[in-house]
Amino acid sequence: MTLFYTRGELGFRLAIFFGSALLAAAFSGLISYGVFQINNPHVQGWKWLFIIEGALTVLVAAVAFVYLPGTPENAWFLNAEEKKAAKARSLRDGSKTVESEFSLKQAFATWKGWKFYLWCIICFTYPVAFSTTSNFLPQVSIFCRLLYPD
Repeated sequence: MTLFYTRGELGFRLAIFFGSALLAAAFSGLISYGVFQINNPHVQGWKWLFIIEGALTVLVAAVAFVYLPGTPENAWFLNAEEKKAAKARSLRDGSKTVESEFSLKQAFATWKGWKFYLWCIICFTYPVAFSTTSNFLPQVSIFCRLLYPD
């Protein structure tokens, strides 16, 4: 994604990506329930779930490997002018310095600012809300159904 979008556009695309992961987790229980309804004496429901999800993963990966381009320059769906514009966008959005020497001191210079510590707090606490939603939302809905049966 970093080869196709600028830094300003990338944040929104990643938010959509992680938001879709929450949406997928919301429907995983429904899909699992449907797969567990398969009555087969030789293959249990959980094995069917692994077979179906694994086969879909391999299928999507194969299609993505064949059809998704690695860079804008070899994108089959862009014409020559669009490829040139995509390359210009990525060069314009790139770093201001080119071929600079690596400095360990400069690499850790961001640790001195207050934004770094705020970022650390966000990174450590975000997975809690992310996993709590997908893990406990089904139990909360069942509990609410028991409390309010109508």
